[in-house]
Amino acid sequence: MQMVIFFSELYRKQDWAEAVHWYENALNMTDYDEGGEFDGIQDEPRYLLLARVAEMYQEGGCSLTPDPQRAGDLFTEAAEAAMEAMKGRLANQYYMKAEEAWALMEE
Repeated sequence: MQMVIFFSELYRKQDWAEAVHWYENALNMTDYDEGGEFDGIQDEPRYLLLARVAEMYQEGGCSLTPDPQRAGDLFTEAAEAAMEAMKGRLANQYYMKAEEAWALMEE
């Protein structure tokens, strides 16, 4: 059994480009169940999903090219979503991260 697990992990690789694709699908999801009461991303607030994608774009790697401009824009969008959710301190942190991401563009 351990050998099967070893081989399955051997061929699994991280792909942040694919992860971004699925995060964006989750962010754009507007589907509801038949009763109209279920939204699939309610488990994670929108600002957290946006911040995770922004962090991936800022850092780059795992088949994703770093894009500080996109990261800064996403951090700003996450900050605005956090403000709507009455998370002012978190929004300020996201605004600071946006400035840090945009500072990477100038280098």
